[in-house]
Amino acid sequence: MFFRAKRSGDREYLQLVESERVEGRVRQRVLASLGRMDELRASGQLARLTESLARLTEELEAVRLASELEARSAKSVGGRLVMERMWSELGLDVLLRRVARGRKMEFDLERAVFAMVANRVLDPRSKRGMMSWLETVAWQAEGTPELHHLYRSLDVLSEVKEDLELRLHHRVRDLFHQRLDLVLYDTTSLSFQAPEEDGVRRRGHSKDKRPDLPQAVLGLLLSGDGLPIAHELFPGNTYDGNTVPEVLRRLKERFELRWLIFVGDRGMVSERNLEALEEAGYDWIVGVRLRSRPRLADALLSDPGRFRSVAENLEIKEVWAEGIRYIVCRNPEQARRDAARREAVLDRLRTRLERSGVKGLVTRPGFRRFLQVRDEEATIDPAKVEADARFDGIWVLDTSTELPAAEVAEAYKSLWRVERAFRTLKSPLELRPVRHWAEPRIRGHVVVCFLAFLVRTVLERRLFEETGLEASFSEVLDSLAQVQQVDMDVKGIPLRLVTETPPLARQVFQRLGVRPPPRLEKLD
Repeated sequence: MFFRAKRSGDREYLQLVESERVEGRVRQRVLASLGRMDELRASGQLARLTESLARLTEELEAVRLASELEARSAKSVGGRLVMERMWSELGLDVLLRRVARGRKMEFDLERAVFAMVANRVLDPRSKRGMMSWLETVAWQAEGTPELHHLYRSLDVLSEVKEDLELRLHHRVRDLFHQRLDLVLYDTTSLSFQAPEEDGVRRRGHSKDKRPDLPQAVLGLLLSGDGLPIAHELFPGNTYDGNTVPEVLRRLKERFELRWLIFVGDRGMVSERNLEALEEAGYDWIVGVRLRSRPRLADALLSDPGRFRSVAENLEIKEVWAEGIRYIVCRNPEQARRDAARREAVLDRLRTRLERSGVKGLVTRPGFRRFLQVRDEEATIDPAKVEADARFDGIWVLDTSTELPAAEVAEAYKSLWRVERAFRTLKSPLELRPVRHWAEPRIRGHVVVCFLAFLVRTVLERRLFEETGLEASFSEVLDSLAQVQQVDMDVKGIPLRLVTETPPLARQVFQRLGVRPPPRLEKLD
């Protein structure tokens, strides 16, 4: 069946014709006459007919090809490509291959650690859960680690942790032209699933609000701009302040830092720690527990000097007491919240006093600090309420530096970076709960999470701070997950097709210098 142009006189006609054999001879039978050619062209009907036939032909060909196509697998490739880029930029591939050199290992250590770190950033799971995750990611078959490889890698990471951190510090310093003059330090608790205590697993003050579980204390050191430097793991019953001398010793010995400004919160202040800082040759900016030092509090809060505003919700003044320089800071918004919170407590206290008197109130610290008790009678003490109001919105810093007071306050406020780091480590990187029992595995797991936090922090800096990408980190991960690699056979020919890259993922690739995979390639 075909079309033909048939001339009749001085005109041409378009016909649909079918060939048939009649008595041994081929004859053509006209099935339809579609009209004059000149009129069909002028009206556009000929062009539409041609397009329609072309589409029909393509659809028929697509159906035919689909019947001969067999899709074998579909795996995510976008996230892995970005992780490989960050991994290489930080030099982790080279560092871990150096670690593996000279060790008798039956697997690729660098690929095993990369898999664990990539999983923490992209879709954190337990080590066992990782094995099913690996099946969803486009991975070189010969480089895919097995479960016992992951556990063995944790042992190695525990052994090389200090050297690895030092080499990474040098790499990050060079990469970002970093001057390490401000070091932020804080601690958090890390709970375990198993109830037994041993090694670092000890019960203590739980910041996770899980006093029923053993824990370890994790100390984290960041640069002033929020990049991780190192971490230390202490037994769970260690007081936060007691971690400082050991951290300072390791900073001095491992990183050979002759001078820096150590920034720590109020839990880090003690005479022993300040002496350790002086001995190390370091300056400090630390918070002061003002309520536990009433004489100092009275001296600082009674100072007649006026506060000056240096930033939104930040007023400061410099006060010297007993030969020590203090920076008294005030947050007006926090002061209003503190006053409102106290008034709410006083309202409840008045109601309880009217209803049941002093009974049961003196055992509650939130109430007791405002009460005056005589025999069996209790009243709210206005002097205690007034004394409490003096602390509204106030925080005080002890510093050995000669920095301007405003810079001291801003440096201390940088501790939000450590708090944010802990939130990121615990969720979404899921540092805890820890399911390992052996101490080397526990320490190795923390190293993996530390590396994941470093990779994520550098990735965020590249995308959001340096190039101004307008998206959240979770949106970036979702977009990258849509870049899929599909392996298929067409007529027995192995092919690899990559799905279309979403706009956001395309921006991420461009800003990081990641070359997208080819849309279609033939496999060997």
